[in-house]
Amino acid sequence: MATLDIPKNVLASWASQQAILHSATKAEKEDKGDVAEIVLKYGGDTFDLPIVNWRRRWFSAKQFYDEISKSKGPLVLFDGNIYFDDEEDDMSRAVFETYFEFDRSIIRTPDVGAGYNKTSHCAYLAMAVAKRAWPTCRIASDQRRVGTADGVAVERVVRVLSRH
Repeated sequence: MATLDIPKNVLASWASQQAILHSATKAEKEDKGDVAEIVLKYGGDTFDLPIVNWRRRWFSAKQFYDEISKSKGPLVLFDGNIYFDDEEDDMSRAVFETYFEFDRSIIRTPDVGAGYNKTSHCAYLAMAVAKRAWPTCRIASDQRRVGTADGVAVERVVRVLSRH
């Protein structure tokens, strides 16, 4: 068993360098989003790596800022991926897993590192970007529709970002 003895600033610098290198690869945007989550976990800067998926496109923090600056809101943020919940979903697991599709309006963050009741680093960054774009931004939790599976609405707890 071993533990790392690396100063946080050195680890953050290394993670930022990885972000720059990975941004230049031909990896899928979703994979780059996963790398952004890991970079943020270690205190690095994501630079051009995507942090959110919105309207079926991936956006870096800067691109997300540019997009939401033009938006009046409210915006709905869902952290991570979505999984079948037999207590919440009015369909079978097979129907959910075969047909579930997120609504285009939902802002999603990568799933790496986010677990049950744990907020991802990309979600925190997305909320910080919203607060910078909208200085009076309010963030609240709510139960909202996030998509459908074979025509049936699927709801989850989300964060609602309001411009106020």
